[in-house]
Amino acid sequence: MNNIFNIQRFLQYLKKHTIEHGKIYLLSIGVMWGILLLAFIFNSLWNTPHYTPVSTQTEIFFFCGVGGGSVFTSLIFTSFGDKKQAIPTLLLPVSNFEKYLVAWLYSYLVFQIIFVCSFYFIDWSFMGMFAPKYKPYNELFNITKGTDWQMLFTVYAVLHAFTFWGAIYFNKLHFIKTAVVFFIYFMVFNVISKVFISSITNGVVRQDVLRSRAVIMQQGDWDITPNNNLINLGFYAIAVVVLLLWVSAFFRLKEKQV
Repeated sequence: MNNIFNIQRFLQYLKKHTIEHGKIYLLSIGVMWGILLLAFIFNSLWNTPHYTPVSTQTEIFFFCGVGGGSVFTSLIFTSFGDKKQAIPTLLLPVSNFEKYLVAWLYSYLVFQIIFVCSFYFIDWSFMGMFAPKYKPYNELFNITKGTDWQMLFTVYAVLHAFTFWGAIYFNKLHFIKTAVVFFIYFMVFNVISKVFISSITNGVVRQDVLRSRAVIMQQGDWDITPNNNLINLGFYAIAVVVLLLWVSAFFRLKEKQV
């Protein structure tokens, strides 16, 4: 029998994991639905007329998806941080790769599928409530329109990889510790990047990492738009970082001992 991956053993472990954590996952879905509903209701009450523009729908999709996914991922390896749960988990006749793959599937693929379906169900239902009165304004958010979906799922992939790594690296307070480390790295990268760009351009170019742009500060602000080759190169670099974090999380899982 293959000690790394066996399809029957993997499916049995996937079934076991689903049964043991099914109630928690269903409660999590309920919480997610509640947060989405509150976001739409609050926005509807705040705006006059009471409708939710596409830009606001995009913001709700982004922040709820990224925030909810990060919290959910940070808890995916909770059993390894608790000594009482860690021993039976580590002693299971399942390879580390299979344990890793189940956690990755639930936190990355399954969460995104459930979140997108939940968001569109609530969004469509909520838009339908006000469609007769504000039909010209109630355009449904289209996730495949333009290039926004690439940025949304790229950000989620980065945060998932970082949170996934932190979930197995830290034994307690996974989300808080991972968030602290992430923001430290982000601030350091931001400072180094700005100093580097400023030094090679004599302060003429200002980089805005949060908005993914650079600005020439001479005779007014001029945005620098990268060509498609540079954009693709950026996506490739991000993909490498994400893969490295996922691989690092796997080797960290292998280090876990009874």
